[in-house]
Amino acid sequence: MLDSYYKETDEFQEIVRERMRDSFEHHWKKILGFEMGFDDYDFMYPVVPEQPLDNNSDSGIYAMMFIEHWTSPRTLLTSVFTSEDIPNIRIKIANDLVFQPKNTGMKHRVTHFNAEDA
Repeated sequence: MLDSYYKETDEFQEIVRERMRDSFEHHWKKILGFEMGFDDYDFMYPVVPEQPLDNNSDSGIYAMMFIEHWTSPRTLLTSVFTSEDIPNIRIKIANDLVFQPKNTGMKHRVTHFNAEDA
């Protein structure tokens, strides 16, 4: 479980992890047609950058960074970024979206921006 906001011992995690396991097992059996014995597996809670408790709007940024950089249980996500990096990461993601080669939108609004006209 890669969660920047809730800890392993939080009540939220106690409820969610069992629901997730049940849902995952249900869909595994439904789609693949055989039992995997998921009850024999434990949940892992690696150390991840923590989202400040007064910030409930950046969960998506943390999730995107976890997905992009999580390669194995040995990955130390705390060495990749911290909560202080989130504003710059948000800018990078916005730039990546605007300047995607397949984005045919109005890039000139960024490339020819004049602060005096704003």
